[in-house]
Amino acid sequence: MVTITCVAAHLEIDHLATLDPFRGCKVGNSAHKKKGQKEMNDRDDTIKRIKTALERRSKKKWSVTGGRGAAWGWITIDAPPARRTWGHRLKAGAFMNRPEDYEGYDTQQPGGYITPQDKAELAKLLGLETVHDQGVSIAASNDYYREYIDRAEGRTPAKIAQPYWD
Repeated sequence: MVTITCVAAHLEIDHLATLDPFRGCKVGNSAHKKKGQKEMNDRDDTIKRIKTALERRSKKKWSVTGGRGAAWGWITIDAPPARRTWGHRLKAGAFMNRPEDYEGYDTQQPGGYITPQDKAELAKLLGLETVHDQGVSIAASNDYYREYIDRAEGRTPAKIAQPYWD
């Protein structure tokens, strides 16, 4: 069951044709809500909490962004573009196109991948062994949101989220 909570508004009759019926509404999946449990965290609220906690604990900026389109509920944590200067190049003497034939290096150009130093720091902040070169992806669900809020705020997660896809 999906619950929709909206803020009531006074509407002029001639504006009804252009009205977005869900504007100002929060959608939550009450089928996953346990008795006494808060409604699902809003994606934007979750982004703010994670970003604030990481920046407070590390004293540096982090990029915490929400997906778009079909990935709307997903969240990515990464270094800001200016600190994403890592890249990969073919090793000297290598002539194949296999992963082991490449090496990482600092391109000195923004917009690449997260550096090994930021990867290590982000992993430590989140209580993970390592993070991907493109940061951390958080799936769109109550359990994943709660897990990563706990991690970002320095707590052991109360529950480790399980994939909901096949």
